[in-house]
Amino acid sequence: MKEILRVKNFKKYGLGLFIHYGLYNQLEKGEWYMKMYNLSTDDYLSLFPKLNETDLKLNIKSIVKFAKENSFKYITLTTKHHDGFALYDSNGISLYDISITKTKDILSEFINECNKANIDPYLYYATWDWSHPSYETNFDEYLEYMHSNIEYLCKKYPNVKGYWFDGNWNKKNNDWKEDRLYKIIRKYNPNAMIINNSGLLNAGKEQHPEVDSITFEQGHLKKIDYSIFSRDLAAETCQTFNDHWGYAKEDFNFKSVKELILKFLMARKQKANYLLNLSVNKKGDLINLEIETVKKFSYWVKKYGYSLIGDYELTYVLEEDFIVKKNHIYYLFAYNVTTGGHVKKIHLGGEFQEIRKYNLEKKLNIKNISYLDNSEKVDFEQKQNELLIKIKSFDYGINTIVRVIKIEEE
Repeated sequence: MKEILRVKNFKKYGLGLFIHYGLYNQLEKGEWYMKMYNLSTDDYLSLFPKLNETDLKLNIKSIVKFAKENSFKYITLTTKHHDGFALYDSNGISLYDISITKTKDILSEFINECNKANIDPYLYYATWDWSHPSYETNFDEYLEYMHSNIEYLCKKYPNVKGYWFDGNWNKKNNDWKEDRLYKIIRKYNPNAMIINNSGLLNAGKEQHPEVDSITFEQGHLKKIDYSIFSRDLAAETCQTFNDHWGYAKEDFNFKSVKELILKFLMARKQKANYLLNLSVNKKGDLINLEIETVKKFSYWVKKYGYSLIGDYELTYVLEEDFIVKKNHIYYLFAYNVTTGGHVKKIHLGGEFQEIRKYNLEKKLNIKNISYLDNSEKVDFEQKQNELLIKIKSFDYGINTIVRVIKIEEE
């Protein structure tokens, strides 16, 4: 299968940051507020009585700096969500956009700051639009409107790495004229990644020939068989930090560091990117709880998950445990290792567990096997291609969720 460079580079990211920002952030009640409460566009806009005095501040510099410091390789920002409000001045194309507020442009700063930090910027665009009158009454007319917006974005903001569409699943039997849409993007930005969220019901399915990645939502990955695809494809799974994509002040159902680690591993053991959504409050800031959780998660990625960023080879995958090869070194990710901490029952740190067997493609010429968390040597035995490892429980004071073991050859 012919390798596509943009897809190859996308696969290397590992970790992406998703930012949902729009008028809904000012309400602090989630991005679907308009739809969930059956508000007309006029009713929705009436919730913002002084729009011309509203400053939609998105603290892009601090967000990009945070992303850079915490292992994120790309950022996907909503240019327009389903409420129809655009974060760019569309020069009269959109029915309502950022020009009706005090803020006049967010995307230019976003793209410039990302490029300065060597983080790749991606633009999200909602194809399902709750506000445009033609969406339900004259679909072809709506598509003309949408295509005009995308062409405008391509021309005004050429320095982006890709486009992320969301909403075709709402009218899955309609002709979305995707040929024309993607032709517009390829005309102005031939090397851009094109992603179109397939939704929860069609997760992981190959789509239009110009769409470069399969998608999964809320971290619900299925087993990926890349060999069945007709072309070179990437994979990506996106996930909220709580139950909303847009900021919801009264949503306390936050992910833990453990959950982030396990979802990241679930993605990378299938070479999918993990696109994590962080909340942005009405002032345009990331919220402290999520910041501190991500910092701890990022610490784990840098110390224990570094082999899963960039290029690596998947050499062995079980239901849970898996082995990758990076720069001539193998890394085993071992699940369900007991901890020396006081959880359920007291374990003595460093107790031996059962022997685990890994049937590899070939016998490795092993020089050393050690735990990443304490550098202690690991007992092992080889029987032809079979590698047998006697894994110990974590030492008291350590629990890295999944124990990472480094295997070095002669």
